[in-house]
This record gives sequence, C-alpha cells and structure tokens, in this order.
Amino acid sequence: MFPTRGDGGGGKWKAAFKLKGEIVDGLSIREEFECDIGGLLASVNDLPFGPLREKVLEFVNEDAVLFLQITVDMQRTILGLKMSECMVEMVLDTGSIRGHNGEVSLHEVELELKHGEINEMIELGRQLQSQYDLKPSTLTKHQIGLSL
Repeated sequence: MFPTRGDGGGGKWKAAFKLKGEIVDGLSIREEFECDIGGLLASVNDLPFGPLREKVLEFVNEDAVLFLQITVDMQRTILGLKMSECMVEMVLDTGSIRGHNGEVSLHEVELELKHGEINEMIELGRQLQSQYDLKPSTLTKHQIGLSL
C-alpha cells in the first residue's frame, strides 16, 4: 500500500494497493484498489472505510504502523481515448523513484480499459510497443523502489 500525490504535487493524495500482476498478450494485468486520502498515513487504521481498506486488512491488522520506504516523484499526463469498441485511459508517467540506496528514472505508459472490449486496447498496446520500443512489465513503482 502506498500514498501518491496524483496531481503533480498540488496536494491531492491517493492511497493505492496493487496485487502482483501478470503479462497477458503484452499487457500487464493486476488487481488494484485506490482511494483519496488527506496526506501521509500513520497506520492502516487511518485509511478511509471502503474496498481498499478491506483488501489491506486481509494482509495486516488495522493497527499496523506505516512508514515511508520510497519516494515516487512523477509528472502524470492522462489521456482518454475513444476507440470504436472501447474506452481506454492512457497514462504517461515521467519522473524518478528514490529508495534507501539510490534513484532511478522512469518513463512509463499505462493503458487501462475503462469500458468495452479489450482486443482493441491490446492492439493499441502492440502498436505502441513496436513504434516506441516499449517493454511490458508487471513491476509496480513500489517494487522498483524497494529494489533500491
């Protein structure tokens, strides 16, 4: 579970919990939970009631202490794409991830199916991958940070 500022640093924070994913047809697929929060949290007990909190409590108790392990500093651009059979959200993240022993730059493209058939999104992913030499990954920014 990790908090993020979702607006480029202007004060909007989100908590996210992402389960391990897999690569299917060149796309990373995983279950994710998010909710808005007011800032950094001290414990799981500070999470708002809802699906994210319920999922986190499957792994730890509500009094579990949270502490900062990594820093993710990203500029995020979100594009809504209407295709003939689906709606896709394309997210472009550019920035850095800092851990205890270093920092790494990251440029990430994420496609998320919002509505409709996945086949068009898969084809879009293939086109982007071949045109821009993109590499699929199941790693979250949190996992990358922990490796530092």
